[in-house]
Amino acid sequence: MKEVRIIFMVSLLAALSSCIKEELLNAEADILTCTVQGTVLKRQPRIGNDKIVLMVKSNADLKHIAPLFTLTRGATIAPESGTPLDFSSPQYYTVTSEDRQWKKVYEVSCDTSALQKKYDFENYELDAKQHYYLFYELTESGSKQYLWSCGNELFDLIASGSDPDNYPTTVSEAGKSGYCLMLQTKSTGVFGSWSDKPIATGSLFMGAFESDSALIYPLKATRFGTPIDFLPNELTGYYKYKAGTVYTDKKGKTVPGAKDNFDIYAVLFETDEGLNTLDGANVLSSPSIIAIARIDESDRVESDAWRMFKIPFVYKPGRAIDLQKLDDDKYSLTVVFSSSIAGDLFMGSVGSTLFIDEVVLSEKTDL
Repeated sequence: MKEVRIIFMVSLLAALSSCIKEELLNAEADILTCTVQGTVLKRQPRIGNDKIVLMVKSNADLKHIAPLFTLTRGATIAPESGTPLDFSSPQYYTVTSEDRQWKKVYEVSCDTSALQKKYDFENYELDAKQHYYLFYELTESGSKQYLWSCGNELFDLIASGSDPDNYPTTVSEAGKSGYCLMLQTKSTGVFGSWSDKPIATGSLFMGAFESDSALIYPLKATRFGTPIDFLPNELTGYYKYKAGTVYTDKKGKTVPGAKDNFDIYAVLFETDEGLNTLDGANVLSSPSIIAIARIDESDRVESDAWRMFKIPFVYKPGRAIDLQKLDDDKYSLTVVFSSSIAGDLFMGSVGSTLFIDEVVLSEKTDL
């Protein structure tokens, strides 16, 4: 009888162990990093929620590129990591979670085109879940170039299922011509009150947004910058703005007498092996910055009519421009629009609304 009890206990422990292992199987199905061996890339890939853009040199052979991926624990990917594929057109990878219950499809594409100089925000689409808008540009060949990112992906955690027009970064039919960008500061509700993040600012910027780190390190979630092969001289465009009525601090408390305002700026900076992008903590202060164009406080005016902004790039004295580095894609640019100037600190007014249209980057000719 004792032997029977021992066998029973061993069997029970084995069964419990099996159940525990099953319960601990990971349900995440994400690509964490992407690399390509050799000298094909001119910059680190941009990894979004369901899209990865390989920033590839213009002379690269797109027909035999073999991306290498790291995945969330226990996940698998098909086609397999390191498989050579023809990236003349986008390729699609399916990531399956360790528990086999979840799948996620990533579109992986190559971008060999140069940075464009005009942005009218006529090109947009819904994300894979059909929740919010993504903006893109069209290259000369007609392919999509995903230059722009925003915080809609993070806002989706509290607004999933909401109409796309109710997200902080959206589109409007009331453009100066055609459609335009519409940015509106939103309340984050109960979640925001609990986490000292009472607002979500409407924003759009050149770069990538990493939602995985946004809740803990919000300033680090914004990865500003995209390669540029010319020196910018001026940023111009049109805006309309209306501030919200109640200004609150990061605790959600009203700040008497305070009034919200918007921001528009662009930053040119140098990259190296240790620095590919800037983030919310250093985008205006990094020693790698070459030039900044930022709208003057006196030009931030509330208006129901379209107003033109014309912002020169101010180059830092003593920072020499290396034309060889320019040819080698060692310089990056970000352009940023925000409906609340202190929104990165979760301070501002719910309802503050900024419209942007017909933005142009002019090129500096007196090198």
